[in-house]
Amino acid sequence: MRFNRLLLVAASAAILTSASSCVAVAVGAGVGYLVSQELTQNETLVMRFEIDIDEVWATAQSLMTDISERPPEVTEFPRKLRSRYLGADVTVDVLANDHMKTDVVVEAREYGARTGRVAKAVLEQLAERLAKRQ
Repeated sequence: MRFNRLLLVAASAAILTSASSCVAVAVGAGVGYLVSQELTQNETLVMRFEIDIDEVWATAQSLMTDISERPPEVTEFPRKLRSRYLGADVTVDVLANDHMKTDVVVEAREYGARTGRVAKAVLEQLAERLAKRQ
């Protein structure tokens, strides 16, 4: 009788141990998936303009004010705009690269995942506006 009880306890422990390891494997796989998505699907777009940073910054602010679903959050240093466009959270960074060279970094997130479609739309509109200003 004692042997059967010991066998039952050992079997239960083995089941619990294997079940908890399955949960750990599932959690580990989920975290690995999120990390791989973040690293492999980098939908952040960068474009360099041979225009003064102040002109690019003013144009970016004007564009985001016009197209955004809500007024953009503006950070002057570093130059960053955050808003919402086409259902995605959009961040636009304007960075001085060199004299008369400015980098614009656009990232859009839709449902927590990066979306290059929206980032590309914002960057294309910015490029159009900058081309018209010259």
